[in-house]
Amino acid sequence: MNLPYSTIFALYAVSLLATNVYAATAPSLRSCLNSVTGLEVVTSSDSKFTTAKQAFDLRFTYTPEAVVYPSTEAQVQGAVKCAVAANIPIAPRCGGHSYEGYSLGGADGYLVIDLGKLNTVTVDKSSGTTWIGAGSKLGPAYLSLWKAGNYTLPGGTCPSVGVSGNALGGGYGLLGRKHSVLADNVVALRFVNAKGELLQVDANNNPDLFWALRGAGLGSFGVITAFKFKMYEIADAVTTFEYSFPASNYKNVMKGLSAWASTAPDEVTIELNWAASGFDLTGIYLGPKSDIPALMNKWFSIASPSHSDVKSMSMISAILKFSYIDSTDIESLSLTTGPGPADARYYAGKSLLYDNDTFSDSSISIIKKWLAKYSKGYIIIDLWGGAVRNQPSIGANAFVHRSQKFGIEFVSEWDKGTCSTCLDWLSSFFNEMLVQYKKEYPAVKAYQNYIDRTLQGWSSAYYADAWPRLVSIKKTVDPGNVFRNPQSIPVTL
Repeated sequence: MNLPYSTIFALYAVSLLATNVYAATAPSLRSCLNSVTGLEVVTSSDSKFTTAKQAFDLRFTYTPEAVVYPSTEAQVQGAVKCAVAANIPIAPRCGGHSYEGYSLGGADGYLVIDLGKLNTVTVDKSSGTTWIGAGSKLGPAYLSLWKAGNYTLPGGTCPSVGVSGNALGGGYGLLGRKHSVLADNVVALRFVNAKGELLQVDANNNPDLFWALRGAGLGSFGVITAFKFKMYEIADAVTTFEYSFPASNYKNVMKGLSAWASTAPDEVTIELNWAASGFDLTGIYLGPKSDIPALMNKWFSIASPSHSDVKSMSMISAILKFSYIDSTDIESLSLTTGPGPADARYYAGKSLLYDNDTFSDSSISIIKKWLAKYSKGYIIIDLWGGAVRNQPSIGANAFVHRSQKFGIEFVSEWDKGTCSTCLDWLSSFFNEMLVQYKKEYPAVKAYQNYIDRTLQGWSSAYYADAWPRLVSIKKTVDPGNVFRNPQSIPVTL
């Protein structure tokens, strides 16, 4: 059942009121946290607090009750027990990149458990698996896996995004069409529940929770401390490509995309960025550079690129290339030299997922119209399909987006401060696209890793028929709703 957004907001407001009632317990929370041996605790009285509460998206300035930095699982357990005793909600934070600031809880008054110190990467070559600490970022994890023997994971491209958030919400990336989303490659997890218990979660231990966390685990059930992933060795060179098209050729570019995508092999993954200035196509192919002319011919015979850059390189170099770090040194993925350009900005995003191989003329016209209105707005079209479709829509895990062929991310960015015009543009653009979408599809589908607080019917759009089972599991695992945010899984339908 989809509750109206106004009802969900009202219920959430009540929960915030309850949080405020418990504000008087804050001193006891701090005292309890300070009693956890070795736990780093940062509160508003500390000089580190401003940095500790910074969100990826600078629109969000929520004030936590405290931010803690555990370096052991026992410290995570202790922090959870302290928050529960003080009736303070908990927000686990890994990379902090939640589009709606949910890494801070999405409101004031949370205990933020920052897992950044739990970042080890351990490789087991015999089983083809790796244990990765839940606080690891994608860039450092990719680098560690590569150094261990040319291994990698099929996750996202932004190096400072947390492995946890990426995997728990799906995790579509460069190798998605070949090896599916990151959630599908989770073999096991270590998990701290609302009682502060440390659990092993896999197909045999807590199987319902294992099902739920892979696709719907974004801040709803507990704190994951480590992931066991299936990893992939890619020793051979791969091919990266970049092409540009003029904005004036938009009809043929989109026509070519549809014609090409219907027969594109799983070994290729692409991203098409469309802005008022034109199109930028980037992609990776798990094969030799010599294949590219034949591989792209169906598209480029319809829309000829104005610029091209095709290179053969190692997989780790390709990951670096698409991370947008201004360096050719793979060590830059360690992020020890700074957060990089992908962090801390004013940003807003929305998404829609499309089943059809083609975009309607009406949708293309709407996109063209709105992109011409705002120079810093753009859309990103990702080609889905491939291995992502090889799982049933409901079954293996809670990631339900299996039939989709394309994903569109709608993006607005600006330089500083409040920009109501930027948000109004995004909202108006998306709403017109949504009206057209509903004419073509029976149900709205959107990607939960691009979480959108204003999306009507979000529970259906993100989780579809998995929703009732998710609510049931939530009620069992976290009946007190300790782990919550404005779009977390609730304890009742």
